[in-house]
Amino acid sequence: MRIILVICALIVTAGGLLFAIGTADHPDRTQPPDPMSIAELTTEVVVSVDPTPTEPLAEAEPPQEPGLVAEESQAKELPGTTPETRRDLVERIDERSIRLDDRFILRGNGTERDPFTISWELLASARDTIDAEQGAITPPPHIELLDGAWVRIDGYYSSPLVVEMVEEVLVTLNRWDGCCIGLPPTPFDCIETNLKAPINMKSKHLVRFGTITGRMKIQPFAIGTWLMGLYSLEEADIDTGIR
Repeated sequence: MRIILVICALIVTAGGLLFAIGTADHPDRTQPPDPMSIAELTTEVVVSVDPTPTEPLAEAEPPQEPGLVAEESQAKELPGTTPETRRDLVERIDERSIRLDDRFILRGNGTERDPFTISWELLASARDTIDAEQGAITPPPHIELLDGAWVRIDGYYSSPLVVEMVEEVLVTLNRWDGCCIGLPPTPFDCIETNLKAPINMKSKHLVRFGTITGRMKIQPFAIGTWLMGLYSLEEADIDTGIR
């Protein structure tokens, strides 16, 4: 028992000696840290940190309707134009008006939603370059620019066939019943028209008038020295003003 106590006493004595030696080598370990040194250290750390500035995020643009931008950009010019033809033939007056060939004012933008309102005078100006007797059937440039554009025009319309429901009509400048009443048209003052939906043409010899809207096609067609056709409308609607 004594031996155990002696051994314990020796262990305690040795531990005390080791602690004393360690305290002598590092006297500050037994004392609380100096508050001033912590403050100085904290200040030094804060000053030394230089956060990298970040650029402000750009504001997100609102989502746009698909296809709307393309359609609006195309609406500013005629289909098929080049910078040269636009500069020579097309003058933008405002957001919904252009002057074509320095002669004709077109309202609209040539799209299905906002078609050009054109005149028979404009269509008749194809005579500037077309002379089938001389073999010339190429339309003037300002007429060719209408190819593919959506247009609207007022005119008389008649059926080429004696049937009740028709899908094709002939739109003309002058009154004509398609047979014997009125003035027969020329290729410069008529438009072959394919309709979106059939319409009733039951009665004979009636003079029908309305506003026709469709996609314009410029297609000169000649047989020998005779010009047989020039203008056509696709996917057309007729507004008779009757509700």
